[in-house]
Amino acid sequence: MLRALAAALRKQTRMLSSACAPGVSCASLQRALQAQHAAVRPAAPPATLAREATRGARIARAAATRRGMGASASGEGVGDSVSKAPPMPPPPPLPSQQLYERPFEPGEVCSVLVRGVTFDNRQAAVQSLELESPLLFVREPENPVDPTAVAVQTLSGVPLGYVPRELSRHWVEDSACGRVHSLGVNPAGIAWLVAHSKPLTPGLLADLHPVDQQAPPLSHAWLAERQALLKHTGRCAACDKAEEKEVPLSLHVRWRHDPRLRVSSAVGASALCPECSSGRRLLPYGSQRAAAMRQLRRVNGWSVDEAAEYVRWVDAERQRREELGVWTIDLSLLLQSLGLTPEEVAAAERARGHRKEDRDSSAATEPPF
Repeated sequence: MLRALAAALRKQTRMLSSACAPGVSCASLQRALQAQHAAVRPAAPPATLAREATRGARIARAAATRRGMGASASGEGVGDSVSKAPPMPPPPPLPSQQLYERPFEPGEVCSVLVRGVTFDNRQAAVQSLELESPLLFVREPENPVDPTAVAVQTLSGVPLGYVPRELSRHWVEDSACGRVHSLGVNPAGIAWLVAHSKPLTPGLLADLHPVDQQAPPLSHAWLAERQALLKHTGRCAACDKAEEKEVPLSLHVRWRHDPRLRVSSAVGASALCPECSSGRRLLPYGSQRAAAMRQLRRVNGWSVDEAAEYVRWVDAERQRREELGVWTIDLSLLLQSLGLTPEEVAAAERARGHRKEDRDSSAATEPPF
């Protein structure tokens, strides 16, 4: 009798569906009739119900095992609650690669997903970081795999990974400041790190050229570059302090060093205030070094311990580069940017030397009173 009633309901549903006028929805009526059909559906035999229950439990157990939440060997059921910490979220989406194909602007931030964090026991170092921890982006021209590589490391020199190869060309100076943007652990248990830096605004960092090997005088080129810089800005390139009459800005050449070839290339120049100039040189003397460390902390936002870690790394790196031997100075890039030739600079230096000799001779002939 129940089967006959169910067949009649199905026939009534088909008839009503075909009788609906075009454009008139019969979905609600069909759902109501199907609910009645389900209510009068004959019950399955007990054996069929048992097989379906067993099959459903087996599927549930397999799915739970794949998720790593299966029942334990002690006999816990599938429905028992198993405590497990949720996995860390995946790295946040980074800007489109097309955005990095154009040159960066000064002050623009570049966020990178650091690569190579699973090599050379770097996982422990990555997991020890915190959000906004200070980092260094350091060029590695002596890297045997990629001479344009840019390493990401802590202030004390602990390696963390590398900037993606397609982005490393944006870092033109020896080193640049950076920070931890985000970090975590993916479902596979691998720690990841997203760091951000300003490639064209590296902050205030010490020159890594050996202290006792200074560049030759470039008064003519420095004067031309200084006039070009201060004509547009008139502010310190590191701390953004305005130039004062009593304390004018001084010009400092930005170097790019290649320890593999022992060549220091001048890539540009920056106007710095006296305090930032002291931090740039970071001379190994008592009072001058203390003032330089204070300026490093103020401009880069470092703590006392972080600045001390960085200074120790700078001393070790300078010592390593000094032990390599005599370095060669390459001024071609700087002179090209100024539109000068080495002959013009040499002529200007000779003229400056003659003027200095004339001043010294005239001072020697003048009476001391």
